Amino acid sequence: MLTAAEHFAWAKGRALEYATAGNAGDAVASLTSDLNKHPGTSGILHPALLVLFTGEVLLDGSAGARRFIEGLAGPADDPGQPDVGEPAVEEVPC
Repeated sequence: MLTAAEHFAWAKGRALEYATAGNAGDAVASLTSDLNKHPGTSGILHPALLVLFTGEVLLDGSAGARRFIEGLAGPADDPGQPDVGEPAVEEVPC
C-alpha cells in the first residue's frame, strides 16, 4: 500500500492531468474520488474545501482547478510530523 503522501501525489497528478486537458469537472471528480480511496488522505478534501474547489472551477474553469490542486496541502512526508487535519501535539513539562 502506498503511503498517504505517495497516494496524495498520485491523486493530485491525475487531477492535474484532467485540468491541463481542459476537463475541470473531471479534475474535481478525480481528486475527490481518489483522495477518498486512502485512509491517510480521505479527510484532506473537507466539504468546505470542496466548495472552494468548485468555486474556483466555476469562476475560472480549468485554470481555477489547476490553481486549487497545485495549492492543496497534503499529508506530511515525514512520519514524525502530523498529517493534514491532525493537530500537532505539544508536550508541556509538568
